[in-house]
Amino acid sequence: MYRLTQDSFVNLLEFRHDPCLTFYLPIQAADQASRQRMVTATIKNQIREASDILIERGLRQSQIDLMTKPLKDLFDSSWFTKPLPSGLAVFISEDLFQIIHLPHIVSESVTVSNRFHVRPLLAFQNESGTYYLLALSLRSLTLYKADHDQLMPVAMPDMPESLQTIIDSYSMENNLQRHSSSSKGSMRANSSIQHGYENAKDSEKDRIMEYFRSIDDVLNKHLAAENKPLVLACVDYLYPLYQSISRYPRLLEQHVSGSPDTLGAERLASEGWQIAAPEFVTGQQKAWAKCQQKMGTPQVRTNARSIVNAAVQGQVEALFLLPESSQIVPPVPSAEADEQIIEPGRSEIDDLLDIAILQVLRHNGKVYLLDPADLPANADCLALLRYA
Repeated sequence: MYRLTQDSFVNLLEFRHDPCLTFYLPIQAADQASRQRMVTATIKNQIREASDILIERGLRQSQIDLMTKPLKDLFDSSWFTKPLPSGLAVFISEDLFQIIHLPHIVSESVTVSNRFHVRPLLAFQNESGTYYLLALSLRSLTLYKADHDQLMPVAMPDMPESLQTIIDSYSMENNLQRHSSSSKGSMRANSSIQHGYENAKDSEKDRIMEYFRSIDDVLNKHLAAENKPLVLACVDYLYPLYQSISRYPRLLEQHVSGSPDTLGAERLASEGWQIAAPEFVTGQQKAWAKCQQKMGTPQVRTNARSIVNAAVQGQVEALFLLPESSQIVPPVPSAEADEQIIEPGRSEIDDLLDIAILQVLRHNGKVYLLDPADLPANADCLALLRYA
């Protein structure tokens, strides 16, 4: 795993084993020789630091060497000839070795615990957000789940394949109606009705709009709850028609212009991300502004225990917390509260903020890192609720 996705973030956050090793590694040097020298030295120092901690905890050197061997082997000379990210996050535990490429330089750190130190990834998790791209033409239709560097086709069994699907359904209805009216011996009475029906349905615009409504119904049925942006790729005259009927809550105002039948995947991905990217950049700003407006009302909470309970119920729209891993809140002491908050088999989780992050993401909320200067006094974090 080299890319950070919400699924990979959640999997790492949920992972529990003792020990878990987390390494954050900046990669700054420009030329290959300097980069290789600096990264190799840093990795050796980080492994030595982790080894000292593990030895104190009773592990043998042979066990430590076996655990860290994949990391040592990764940084051979051939690795440095490839395009490199600005930073790396490396996660190691028994039977797990995972690397995530980071788009910005990170602070160097080593953490040994019974869980991975993933909170710094939140700074990147929102930058690598996913959106949907609908490649729409009258002859074909493809839905993609996309991010900043790839498109992934999404199968929707109940989605119409093309405008022809709608035309075919109308032809079948017309044939059935003709057969029914003829068998009843009421040709003259039904001919004018049938004529009007066919005139309306045979209108090209009406058929296109019905095609679009069918698409929009499927998208709302399956995707609206995820609250992800939707970018449309189509020829220009189709976009206002689709926009006029769409009930999808986050259909974006701009679209990829041109026929997706000829644009190609690379252009769809590039132009789609240009349109979607501001949604992820400004999302935190909009959520923070709304949080400030609601400050002092029941829709903003600052107590971690209260926030976790709201997150479990799906109430939290946005969670703001500090990036430091030292911000640990003791667990709820009562067995009743633990039973309400902790899932079966997860009683080892003692950090309420980690639980809050999981629950917010599971209910399609957002989690953002907060500047310490913006956190009110005596507040564990801030949560903006969808409703109070």
